[in-house]
Amino acid sequence: MEGQNNKMICPVCGAECIPGAKFCEKCGAKLEGRKAFCYKCGAELEPGAVFCAKCGARQTTAGPEKSRTEPQDVRPADSQEPRTESTAPKTENDTTEVKKNGGSRLLPVVIIAAVAAVLAVAAAGIILLKRDEIGAHIRNILAVGEERVQEDAEPEDTGPEDTEGIIEDVPEEPDLSNVTINAYDSDTVEISGLIEEKDGALIFVFDSPQTIYLYDRDQQSDEVVENVSDITVDTDSQALVDDTYAGRNMTVDGRMWKEDSKIMFLPEEILYAEPETDDPGIHRYEIVTGDVTWDEAFAQSIERGGYLARISSREEYQYITDMLNSGGYTKYQFYLGGRRDDGGTEYYWVNTKDQFLGDCLNDSDSWLGSYWYENEPSFRDTGSGAGGEIAENVISLFYVSGTWYMNDSSNDMAGFYPDLMSGKVAYIIEYEE
Repeated sequence: MEGQNNKMICPVCGAECIPGAKFCEKCGAKLEGRKAFCYKCGAELEPGAVFCAKCGARQTTAGPEKSRTEPQDVRPADSQEPRTESTAPKTENDTTEVKKNGGSRLLPVVIIAAVAAVLAVAAAGIILLKRDEIGAHIRNILAVGEERVQEDAEPEDTGPEDTEGIIEDVPEEPDLSNVTINAYDSDTVEISGLIEEKDGALIFVFDSPQTIYLYDRDQQSDEVVENVSDITVDTDSQALVDDTYAGRNMTVDGRMWKEDSKIMFLPEEILYAEPETDDPGIHRYEIVTGDVTWDEAFAQSIERGGYLARISSREEYQYITDMLNSGGYTKYQFYLGGRRDDGGTEYYWVNTKDQFLGDCLNDSDSWLGSYWYENEPSFRDTGSGAGGEIAENVISLFYVSGTWYMNDSSNDMAGFYPDLMSGKVAYIIEYEE
């Protein structure tokens, strides 16, 4: 045992050295004045000790049981290289880790590769690495390995994505500040304007351009359309079934939408219709005699292709009365195409749909004012034995004292006054040709 105590073990490479040697013959590490420590308990060893005096662990020259030594400068005394501090030796429980995303990854492969590379270079004898150079070389290898591990690691979870400042593609709200007709938020809308006929279709013309908010069936989205002057009346409309409304101002309630680049309108209810105006021109006339009612005269005139005559100017009035005088019809009382509503007091000409036309005929401003017989229209007959019980609600033309006058009469003159009017009832058909 005494001989063994005189042995010297190189603290760097573990080689057995000659007692008293100042440097290791194998690696050149400095031996003189160098302290040694037990690899197991860390206690300081006596120079050349084979066993630890504290724990009894054998300090062999092979394997992992090499004793630990404090860092020493193993450079030759005349070296000019700057001194670098090596890292402190690690215990057997030390483990190199790379932490990322709350987890850890070991680098045994990198460490083993680094140690193997150093041993290979030393074994080949290409270059003799000094202890400080080995430490620096290992640290460089470990740093590269850690960078590669960080590159391969999954992105760090930073919590919920911060969307502040991100502009999403959100549709802009339409500007409704100038909208005059909102057909998008309402089932029906009320509009006013003039009905015109164009290329066989009815067009609703606004009094002034409108800004309309509606639904576009093609794009399936809402839209604001500006400067709309007219819209197309849908052909499925049951409210406007004929062309008698053309040229008339109306107020209509209905549905509105956009389709095929056109704004469509489907009238559902006529709230107001300007009376149709009569053509003031002089046309062709036919005289028909017979004890018929006003309703029968009205229907028969349409069946023959005309309508119950309506006089719309002084010139036309004079033309018709001259025709009656020349034909010797002064004993007849003629039905004309005018009436009032039951309970009403205003008389109007009517069209072929029995709808009022133009202005009131018994108004003080009417041109017909001077053509009414005295105290007419009276609305009820108070003479001829009627006792005021017979309503007078249609217009007739009769001859008295050498002049033709407008009069209101019952709608069945021969029926109410058979003794007075039998064989003296007639009517005039007007044809526009």
